[in-house]
Amino acid sequence: MNPTVSFIVPVYNVKSYLCDCLDSLVNQTLHEIEIICVDDGSTDGTLAIIREYAEKDKRITVIELTSNAFPGGARNNGLGIARGKYVWFVDSDDYIDTDAAEFLAKKMDSLKNVDVLSFCGDSFKTEGDKKIPTQEGKIIKYWPKNRKLHLPEGNGRIPPLIEGPCWSYFYRKDFVDSFKFRENVLFEDADFTFDVLTSSCLFYELKYTPYHRRIHSDSLTGEGAKGFNPESLQGRLEACEAILKIIVAKELPYDHFAVQWAREWMRFAVRLYTDNPEIRSDKHDEIIRSLQRTEALFSSRELSDSPRLKALLLPEVIVSFTSFPERIATVHMVVESLLAQTVTCERIILYLAQDQFENETLPEQLVSLEEGQPRFEIRFCDDLKPHKKYFYVMQEYPEAVVITVDDDVVYRNTLIENLLDSYIRHPGAVSCNYGHTIIMNGPHSFAPYKNWQDADKLIGIPSFLTVAAG
Repeated sequence: MNPTVSFIVPVYNVKSYLCDCLDSLVNQTLHEIEIICVDDGSTDGTLAIIREYAEKDKRITVIELTSNAFPGGARNNGLGIARGKYVWFVDSDDYIDTDAAEFLAKKMDSLKNVDVLSFCGDSFKTEGDKKIPTQEGKIIKYWPKNRKLHLPEGNGRIPPLIEGPCWSYFYRKDFVDSFKFRENVLFEDADFTFDVLTSSCLFYELKYTPYHRRIHSDSLTGEGAKGFNPESLQGRLEACEAILKIIVAKELPYDHFAVQWAREWMRFAVRLYTDNPEIRSDKHDEIIRSLQRTEALFSSRELSDSPRLKALLLPEVIVSFTSFPERIATVHMVVESLLAQTVTCERIILYLAQDQFENETLPEQLVSLEEGQPRFEIRFCDDLKPHKKYFYVMQEYPEAVVITVDDDVVYRNTLIENLLDSYIRHPGAVSCNYGHTIIMNGPHSFAPYKNWQDADKLIGIPSFLTVAAG
């Protein structure tokens, strides 16, 4: 007869804590259980403890992995042989209430069609033999309690908060079999849980705390529950990348509750990583760029306020324009408006035709700005008419973000910020503040230009039918 509940326990170098975990499992009031302990290459005597328990309790199965696969690989191995109607992943340095399996199994039976039970977990630290409660690592889910939740359709009822630990869920075996953990990585259950929560499944959130999480410095992620060691900081980013792939594959909308949570978690992970430059790598830098390209995690103002983020995620920004003698007297006002922006650029370049100004004296205000403002410079060039404003700068700075402006407009101070925010959302398009939508009379026939001006504009949507004006 198959067991009612399969406990899957990934085990690695937890000799000091393992007995608390195993005692809480073998002493469950529900006897029809199996305990699958997957040893991930322990070197501290942990395996001997598991074998000793297995000799005394035939409900314990021991899997010994020959190569280290981290918790994700261990859980996958356990799930592959589990026979229970329900599955609960338990970490080997934690423990659970001895009546928890019975309570959850009965609850799941009574609900009939529910795929996953969700609940909370408290946390503790040890001082000698004493267990001291702590807020660090505590899992509190602010979901509507004691009710069924069909998450994809119930977005409005779920706050934008997802807690990742897979141990805070009790799964129906035939449901969870369709999911797998990433192996040989940390934070593998962040994207596992995200995938589960965004699947077409029925949840039931319990006001119940049967799980007790041990906080200690020698955990895989280090520094207690925070996970701030180098491998963890990089592991968070790899989990972000995995979550992004799920978002893209499932075409989840921006306002989906899980996507909103994911974006905040990604922002947090990126800031942790960039605040520790000694752990930077090309691989993880590219993950961050991919996150920014796809999810636009940081606004231009946020990037401007963080030199490390800006250096990683935003190319050099150059404002380029041109003028001619009849307008040169007032061009200093244009430059002053560009220097006073809420988000600054690295360079402001004014291109002037050499032959137009060889007998002209530039206005004193303009010369003073060039002398006093390192970001502003005047360059003389061949006369390409209005094309001077973009041609030369794009030749010299092919990797830069170029903003072109006119020489007869005093710009509001949010010009650069607005254009860069649009660029961040649509990096493959040309962004403009003002334009017209081309109107077609047919597949090969344009309507008159005056009709374009009266048309509804395609705002915030990349389109070849948008013509920038000005």
